[in-house]
Amino acid sequence: MKFREKIERAIKLKEKGDFEEALSILLDLEGNIKFYKNLGMVSDEDIIYLYGNIGLIYEKIGDIDKAIEYYQKVIKLDNKNNLWWVYLNLSKCLRKKGRLKEALRFLFKASIITPKEEMYLIYWNLGEIYKELGRINKAIQYLSKTLDKVEDNDKWHVYNDIYEILKNSIEKFPNELKERYNPLESISCGANYITYKVLNRNLNQVSNLKIFTKSDKNGEIKYKNEVSALLTLKHNNIIKMYNFGLYPTPYIELESNDTNLGDYIIEKIKTNNFSDISKDINIVINVLEGIRYAHSQGRLHLNIKPQSILISNNNIKVSDWSLSANINNLNEYIYEYDPYYAAPEQIKKEDVWYYTDIWQIGVLMYELFTGSLPYNGSKEEVLEKILNEDPIPPININKNLGEDLNKIILKCLNKNPNKRYQNILELLNDIKDIQIFAINK
Repeated sequence: MKFREKIERAIKLKEKGDFEEALSILLDLEGNIKFYKNLGMVSDEDIIYLYGNIGLIYEKIGDIDKAIEYYQKVIKLDNKNNLWWVYLNLSKCLRKKGRLKEALRFLFKASIITPKEEMYLIYWNLGEIYKELGRINKAIQYLSKTLDKVEDNDKWHVYNDIYEILKNSIEKFPNELKERYNPLESISCGANYITYKVLNRNLNQVSNLKIFTKSDKNGEIKYKNEVSALLTLKHNNIIKMYNFGLYPTPYIELESNDTNLGDYIIEKIKTNNFSDISKDINIVINVLEGIRYAHSQGRLHLNIKPQSILISNNNIKVSDWSLSANINNLNEYIYEYDPYYAAPEQIKKEDVWYYTDIWQIGVLMYELFTGSLPYNGSKEEVLEKILNEDPIPPININKNLGEDLNKIILKCLNKNPNKRYQNILELLNDIKDIQIFAINK
């Protein structure tokens, strides 16, 4: 029996629910790929077909890790980039494992090649992931796009999702603040806060209102950190604080923004636009200028990631100072972090310092210039890799980087803090040299 015919036989068994026998046939074929290749009886398309069906079976029987493994094998082989359903299924599996940012990336890659009539599936999954990420406005935006396409008996699921998102966020806007602020929309939420776009009635200006919803010791420290940081940090590349208060619940009024660097990177992934690095170098320089000023005032950020970098009218602003620390009072630092951006010393609860921000800037640059994170996997797997594995050199992913920028990023990501840049100015000068070269190129 020919290679392809055996796959078809396995598919028929799978459709009958005989997953064990179907998987046995497919895995036996995988083990004999070299044999079939030597006989000229198998093509790359056949192997893609094989891996895709192995992935489907593993997903069906609940072995999500194996499903992810085989879907990724398909994507590596699929030079035509037309198997949109593999990207979609891979995204669903990653979401089940809590790997939401990776899931988001594959969904946006799927959106480029998905037939128009199937795009509602992409939108639905985007909406659900953004909901889990706390990106309220994005969740509603994508869920709403599905309504024209989903079957009538599924529409109530979408309406219910949108209703619950709106209900939960709007209900949490304190009545006592409505005299001063008109809530326009919910933007995002986290474990301790919800951020709204509001109209300040007194000043007739649109701003962002960050309302802290959870009152515990860590929540109080985060609020204090953010307020104390923004009271002292006055710089063009640091977000402005207009007002703050404690009644009826702690809140901070901040300047409004158009988007953040995370969304900017997603747009780059959607268009595969990683060849021109000059604009992105300028973004990095602006981030470094903001962090350099903060360091000069004795403030560590300690939570630098694309979502913390705001973009408005092409102005770059460093935001989210809730986990920041004063270098003269590091005993109050909360060892909380996003695992994908955590420095080794944060994971090990060792001393944090300027070099901790430099590690996080290294992760940010890696993601900005490649569209990928230096370490992927579940949260536990990522933390283990950060401590024990070297990242793939970013130049292996984006050949346009050049050796100098590649070395800069990897120096920032050295596991030994003493081998990283020791201050932002050193890093800034090296990045500016790259900028001059990129302009003159």
